[in-house]
Amino acid sequence: MGTYADEREVVANVLDGFTAGVPILWPDTEGEPPAPGSNPTAPVSYLLAEVEYDNAQPSDFGGGGQIDGRVVVWAWVERNAGDLLCRQHIDTLRSLFAAGDDTTQAMYFLEAFAGPAQVGGEGGEWYGRRVEIPFTRFR
Repeated sequence: MGTYADEREVVANVLDGFTAGVPILWPDTEGEPPAPGSNPTAPVSYLLAEVEYDNAQPSDFGGGGQIDGRVVVWAWVERNAGDLLCRQHIDTLRSLFAAGDDTTQAMYFLEAFAGPAQVGGEGGEWYGRRVEIPFTRFR
């Protein structure tokens, strides 16, 4: 059966391929975002990931179902460092999820898209973009 933990594990496995040494945080963990650095040529960044659901429906009379949702990843970079690193993170996420289908868990990812730029943090110290990767999971 499909559960939130199952879907999150598949997403975590895909994100394990993010080898840029960037911390990946989940909302319900105790991890804290890194502190901004002081070197604009080597900006600090991090990702914030979550699984969100849109729809679930039965697909057969045997208890099978289809779950539709989105993986949401915020790519955050120090605000005054430009947007190159943020764009590189988005490109990496697109590549990872394009190749991230998990046939053993019947979870399939669609094309990722990035939202508009936003400023975050208590003092506006982060620049980021929300990347959404729609998925379908059959159980």
